[in-house]
Amino acid sequence: MRRLATGLACALLAAAALTAVAAPATAATFAPANGRLLFIGQSTQASWNDYTSFAQPPAGGSVYYEVTSGTWVNNGHRDHATWLAQQGKMIQVGVSWKDNPPGFPGGDENAKAARSRAVTQEIANGQHASQFTNLIDFMNAYPQAKFFLRLDYEVSSFYHCTEASCSSYRNAFARLRSLIDQGTVPDNVTYVFHPVRGEYEKLYPGDAVTDWVGVSVFAHELCLPIYDNGYLYNGTPPQNYDTAALQCRNAYLGKDANGNDTAVWKNWDHDGNVLKMMKFAKDRNKPMIVSESGMMNFTDSGGDTAGLEAARGETWVRRLFGLMNYVGPLPNTSGTYDLSNVIKAATYIDLDFRYGWDGVNDGSFDFPVNSTWFVDGRLSRYTGAKNAFCAGLVDRAFTTTCGGGAAERTFVNVGSNRCLDVSGGRTADGTKVQLWDCLNNPAQKWRVEANGSLVNPNSGKCLDVAGGSTANGAIVQLWTCLGNGAQRWTVNADGTIVNPASGKCLDADGWGTANGTQMIIWTCGNPVQSNQNWR
Repeated sequence: MRRLATGLACALLAAAALTAVAAPATAATFAPANGRLLFIGQSTQASWNDYTSFAQPPAGGSVYYEVTSGTWVNNGHRDHATWLAQQGKMIQVGVSWKDNPPGFPGGDENAKAARSRAVTQEIANGQHASQFTNLIDFMNAYPQAKFFLRLDYEVSSFYHCTEASCSSYRNAFARLRSLIDQGTVPDNVTYVFHPVRGEYEKLYPGDAVTDWVGVSVFAHELCLPIYDNGYLYNGTPPQNYDTAALQCRNAYLGKDANGNDTAVWKNWDHDGNVLKMMKFAKDRNKPMIVSESGMMNFTDSGGDTAGLEAARGETWVRRLFGLMNYVGPLPNTSGTYDLSNVIKAATYIDLDFRYGWDGVNDGSFDFPVNSTWFVDGRLSRYTGAKNAFCAGLVDRAFTTTCGGGAAERTFVNVGSNRCLDVSGGRTADGTKVQLWDCLNNPAQKWRVEANGSLVNPNSGKCLDVAGGSTANGAIVQLWTCLGNGAQRWTVNADGTIVNPASGKCLDADGWGTANGTQMIIWTCGNPVQSNQNWR
């Protein structure tokens, strides 16, 4: 969300549909097998710095690229993308044309939307291809980074469909995927379809080209009210909204005492369209990413510039993580659905939105006190929300957490009296892990997490057996934390560090004792060998 759409209208233009450009989906979603990824947004280093003031570095961040200029939205986005890429992080990129359509001469939102619809068809026809050159070159320059491309964001019929079937957007998505796949050398790109919550079926590009389904989660998605010169509810009280409980009200199809179908009314913490989108994604075996999430203005006093984030922020956080673990009925539908493993990644926008979409404090607020976006969403400011967020990361098995109080330590190899070291203090995936003189620096600090991972706090990445190999001699390296067997270790009282997936020990290759000796896994010696002994 760089700019929020002001409304969704059904102003569709008639045009002939095009045949979609074939581009088979890859298996590369980068989703961990047994965990979830956290991204912190958006756009600048400020959000990252605030979040990491109390938590481990997350898996990645979020930035925006615009088609009109053929580059990043501004230098802040470019610099943050570069910083993330240099560390080999995951980067969600909102590739947008609806916010500033190429060739838009100016006018109101309806005029802009009309031009955006036309550009969507032009992209489907193969136009504007050169505007993606900078993006492709950037991704090629950083093969260790992983890019989650949203081919426009919060897509809708109002901004992206030239006719009722919405083939214009589906064909544009396929065309862009084909263009980018042909231009990128490393396999470091995955594609996100990110619709508004009510139009996911209509605009879905198809299983063949979609890797992820994205969703935005702000207030109404969690059935919480927004304050904008008065409260705006997700539903009309009292039939469809409970103002005391701050919950949506809707019916699902249950059974009466005789086993007949009957409408059962209940309160909900989550919007029905979001729950149905989750089922839609699960039915197609597509992981979901919360591409944007953040608090909105909860205040009930026009003179209160702080709002009610401290009071309602914790509720907001608990509902966000509750969505990731949802099991239950769906509105207007019969049956019970397990949607607890559908959302595999989430982006939290840890910014002070009062100063604008990038949260840069320039000395004056960008939004009126009574408006939707007059909100400070920085988690570090709110103890209840922050603690709930940290607990949610652990409960929902995110690959990075707030740390849980785990102490940092060094591992000294008994045979060499040298330390387990990240080569050069680098942070990229695949960085060598080696022996080196003990320097008590960040490259030699490790944190033993509750899930068995060994995290280097400097990079936020894990000690990893390359390729998940279980063979003797498999290289041990630094890699993005994925919560898998290649990154689980048991630190034993006898001094060994064992990878349970292979049953083998962390080993200094060839009994080496010199600086630069590569770490590998090897069958554990009995008795304990000096090159497998750590203190």
